[in-house]
Amino acid sequence: MTSYVVDASVAAKWLVYEEHTPAAIRLAEAPAALLAPDLVVVEVASCTFPGGW
Repeated sequence: MTSYVVDASVAAKWLVYEEHTPAAIRLAEAPAALLAPDLVVVEVASCTFPGGW
């Protein structure tokens, strides 16, 4: 099985529509294992809410 490492910029596109969101969605729907660093949730929160919570 193919595996991909997803960073926060890709994961954020699943939540906020941007220019490359369609490609990020295709990646999420692909028959592959998606891996992410442990801090991806914190990183996505940081770029989604840049002014803080």
